[in-house]
Amino acid sequence: MLLALLCTAAMVVMAGEAMLVAAFPVIEAEFGVSSVFTAWILPAMMIVGAMTIPAIGVLGDRYGKKRLLLICLSIYTAGVIFGGFASDMLSLLCCRALQGAGLAVGPIACALIAEQVPERLVPSAIGLVAATDGAGTFAGVLTGSYVVEHYGWQTCYHGMVPVAVLLVLAAAIIVRPSPRREGCGRVDLAGTALFSLAILCGMIAISLWNPSGLPGPTVTALFVFALGALVLFLHREGHAEDPVFNAGFFLKSPVRTVCINDMVVMLLFFLLLQSMPYIIESPAGLGLTAFSVGLIMVPGTVADMISGAVAGRIVQKKGFQFAFIIGAVEIAVGCGFLILFPLSVPVLALVWTAVSSGMSILLTVDNIVVVAAAPPAKLTTASALIHTLQNVGGTLGPLITGIALAGQGGAPAGTAFATIFAIGGAIAVLVLVQAGLVQGTTVGSPGPENSPRENPALFSCSERD
Repeated sequence: MLLALLCTAAMVVMAGEAMLVAAFPVIEAEFGVSSVFTAWILPAMMIVGAMTIPAIGVLGDRYGKKRLLLICLSIYTAGVIFGGFASDMLSLLCCRALQGAGLAVGPIACALIAEQVPERLVPSAIGLVAATDGAGTFAGVLTGSYVVEHYGWQTCYHGMVPVAVLLVLAAAIIVRPSPRREGCGRVDLAGTALFSLAILCGMIAISLWNPSGLPGPTVTALFVFALGALVLFLHREGHAEDPVFNAGFFLKSPVRTVCINDMVVMLLFFLLLQSMPYIIESPAGLGLTAFSVGLIMVPGTVADMISGAVAGRIVQKKGFQFAFIIGAVEIAVGCGFLILFPLSVPVLALVWTAVSSGMSILLTVDNIVVVAAAPPAKLTTASALIHTLQNVGGTLGPLITGIALAGQGGAPAGTAFATIFAIGGAIAVLVLVQAGLVQGTTVGSPGPENSPRENPALFSCSERD
């Protein structure tokens, strides 16, 4: 029951995130804003996740994962309820920000699985949750594109309300309370505030900057504030008793590589996710309908759904390095097709399938590695680390797309698409390089002296990347 609930929660949150993808051009026209502002529809959720998940991780370990799960799902539900009544871009983005609390379901779910699922089943269970992420994206994109075309984007929200409410009630009944653990640290409010300020100022500066010229005074000031906050944050991290991010844990091999990989893979995925409706619907692309967005992306979301579960099994049988290489190669193939072949429905479907499958495999492997490397008292905190980096990457991707689509100094949309594809290709090369760096073998079996509840599944890892 617990695993079914966590899978459903992951699916609902991802459906809520993806349901407006086909509506980007519609919302842009309805509210009279540019693509730079619609580019915030996806990041509005991701940036809240990036800013709050580290604190949620500490609170979950200290005060109980069930309590934090219920709080996060309740805030998410409030965002869904009010989202359907948004009358302008600002109110819509505020509702999307509330939905961002739902992204904490990911690290909490991974921690609950490591804590309450038999140890030998942990990789497969995490893979199954990753698969339902894909199922949620599938449901959100396909259903959302149909609803947007026939009933309007507001109906997407209205239809999600009963589902979200029932999910909160089910979590309250099904999830078993976690034991309160001492020695889990405290929330570093000052560090969290500095980290949040650095992310927020940096993201706003990126969205306002026109790359065709030098940044103006406002953009420059925002970049300076972001850099200053980041420097202060890193300084505090080196001296804080309970830092937001444990540098020693992050620098462990292969944790370091998989965390960076998570960020760049999510950047690529959301870069292309933000681009797809414009590529499919705009005259410079394929010039098709909103519902076509869902149809073309269906194979990819199905591949996402399948690949997460398969990745968990591959890790158990072949080790995480083997799975990592498969995911990296799939992403490289997808981006290669996007660069080498003219735009068409088959090409876009193939590209989205390869990128989605590779993304799902890599994110599943990365989550398994981090949970496996974490001490029992820090499961949610460790999982929060990698999910925070995912959200940072997921925030950057749409903003880069929005800047490219906004014009590049008046360049046509076709030129913007070429720029986006080139950025995607560069990221794919970086992911391939990471596949060559990561080292590891298989999940180790716990010895008879080790309780599954005291030691998470460990990997046999090398001492270097």
